[in-house]
Amino acid sequence: MIANGVVAKRWQRTGLFILFGCALFLSLCIIFLSRPAHAAQTTPYKINYQGRLTDAAGVAKPNGQYNMKFRIFSAASGGVALWTETRETTNRVTVTNGQFNVQLGDVTALSPSVFTAQPLYFEVELPTPATATCSTAACGTFTEGAMTPRQPVAASAYAMNADTLDGSDASSFIITSQNNTFTGTNLFKNTSDSTSAFDIQTSGGTSLFKVNTTASSISIGTGGGSGGTGPALSTTSTGRVGISTTTPSTTLEVAGNALFKNLSDSTTAFQIQNSSAGSLLIADTTNSTIQIGSPTADATAVVFILDTKNTSGDPSGTNGAMYYNSNAGKMRCYEGGAWTNCIATAENVVTLGSDVIDNTGANTIADVTGLSFAVTSGVTYHFSALINYTAAATTTGSIWTVNGPAATTISYTAKNTLTATTETTNFATAYDTPATANATSLTAGNIATIEGIVTPSANGTLQIRFATEVNGSAITAKAGSTLTWW
Repeated sequence: MIANGVVAKRWQRTGLFILFGCALFLSLCIIFLSRPAHAAQTTPYKINYQGRLTDAAGVAKPNGQYNMKFRIFSAASGGVALWTETRETTNRVTVTNGQFNVQLGDVTALSPSVFTAQPLYFEVELPTPATATCSTAACGTFTEGAMTPRQPVAASAYAMNADTLDGSDASSFIITSQNNTFTGTNLFKNTSDSTSAFDIQTSGGTSLFKVNTTASSISIGTGGGSGGTGPALSTTSTGRVGISTTTPSTTLEVAGNALFKNLSDSTTAFQIQNSSAGSLLIADTTNSTIQIGSPTADATAVVFILDTKNTSGDPSGTNGAMYYNSNAGKMRCYEGGAWTNCIATAENVVTLGSDVIDNTGANTIADVTGLSFAVTSGVTYHFSALINYTAAATTTGSIWTVNGPAATTISYTAKNTLTATTETTNFATAYDTPATANATSLTAGNIATIEGIVTPSANGTLQIRFATEVNGSAITAKAGSTLTWW
């Protein structure tokens, strides 16, 4: 029954009776509006609890300090206590005229997480009458068991509103310490613009995704890769996209190296088109080709323009390179290790740009680097080399010969100086012939000539070669020596 606002239900236990006030249950609704995720605790995590202690006859127990235990369970009987507070020694409960008031949570912290489950039950336990008021540590003998039945924990009427916020359950709100899923239409709008209005960071504070409402831009990552200084990806208010840069100067700008790689090959793996969808460039990764312009004939000519050099001399080259030299008025092609005019003439000439020395070993044939040209299988070439060379000593002879790819025809004559008035001649039908050097040379003013014809049966390079007769005694092919072919 309820009388004067006090719950008069009794729990009988060995001559002691206790009546529980409803203050416990009315307080719950106030205490647990606060969630443990709050940065600051604005509500005390304590509950006022009032009771009356009597004997079996209903007579109030003598005034004094009593040992008690309070517990909260998630089951009406049995189970493991979710929270326990023991009042003994200096924390005993003061009983006056049988009545007492305590704040649960004063001795053992009472966490709001205890009240996340439903239903909950509250119980009180006193020690034996003989040890009910003892004052030394752990002097109470709790052997008679808790008062039964446990009391269900309820809420006041207005406290029920705390279960929702404006009618929405907790599952409808963002909890910063938990994973959240957004459904429906969501709008994020700052009251004022900011350079980091929305920022997703790593645990170390590094930005992964940032929305700048001041500049109307978005950046992904902190970037800087491949030479760039900006984020991995950024957009501007003008619709430009930058990779590793926050200030793209065009619709798309990559500040660093770029690699385009398809998951599978395609005849149009990469395309550049004009405004009418006409092809200007097509990268065909299936057939390993680069197509300039349309792959089919049409009335529009797409012009492929190479770079122009307006001074004399050639740049560093790589076989297959090409450019236009406006100073010479010639297209220049790099083939066989040297620059030549791309437009064929009656003769092709390559000139040795610097001295080439051989002193690696007696009769060890080496290339005269720079005196060579590329040959194509099945094509017949005539060639003539004129080489000015020196010897470290007059007793140092030399070999002068050629090498190249397999050939159906190879025939050449090699001549070189012996003395001021004599020379030696070798007729050969095989590469690297002769294999042995002559015995003498002039120290300067020597001339070697090689003339021949070759029809290669494989693509490759025809190379002028030489060797010294004496190990450690150099033969030097001088700059200005030439190789001519047609």
